Amino acid sequence: MNNYPLPSTAVILAGGQGTRLKSIIKNIPKPMAKIRNRPFLEYLLNYWISQGIKQFILSVGYLADDIINYFGDKYKNAEIRYVVEERPLGTGGGLILCKKILPKDKPIIVLNGDTYFPINLQKLAWQACKFKADWALALFRNNNQERYLVTKIDCNHKIYIGNDIPNKNQINLRRESFANGGIYWLKPDILSIFDFKKEFITLEKDILGYLKHKNFNLIGIDFKEPFIDIGVPKDYLKAQSFISEINQNE
Repeated sequence: MNNYPLPSTAVILAGGQGTRLKSIIKNIPKPMAKIRNRPFLEYLLNYWISQGIKQFILSVGYLADDIINYFGDKYKNAEIRYVVEERPLGTGGGLILCKKILPKDKPIIVLNGDTYFPINLQKLAWQACKFKADWALALFRNNNQERYLVTKIDCNHKIYIGNDIPNKNQINLRRESFANGGIYWLKPDILSIFDFKKEFITLEKDILGYLKHKNFNLIGIDFKEPFIDIGVPKDYLKAQSFISEINQNE
């Protein structure tokens, strides 16, 4: 595993308005929502620095200055750069906006700014290289079919999502169901094929959907680590104890 290049740059998609959390967090960006009196984004930075990330590129939009003024251009030993959306571009648009300042010679990871999923970066990179991925998704076991799209993988970790899932008699699928954990491994040059043709671009539907349609090698790597998404009030409140317990066990 040590022979595989580890990403040292992470893009964090932190531009959303957090509409579903407005009743709780009021007028602050969702990644700045407080977990035990510290911004949620701070926990993300801490964890990924511990995994070897040395540079963060934050794709920000809604109340961007709240994030920029809090973290500045350096956090602990990691550099922080910002790409600011002048208008809402969606998770996909926010990522594409970053492509000009991404490293050219090694993979990166992309993180959702509202999910906490403490996976092992070395395992993700190793599996992505082993299966010659163009794009690798970190997956978690999913029992909540109403909230998350059902995701399946086959014996080669090829990924199938929602309506794309074939009949089990047609292909050798793993029995378990998974969901997207909001962590992606990719080589930045893959983003060069995308341009702004719409005002709003989603990462899952528009970018991953296009890559899948064009037969790029999208793979899913399953992890057993606990996952939480703070995007709805119920799970945001749950995160108060969830993240505290995780950090005590690390």
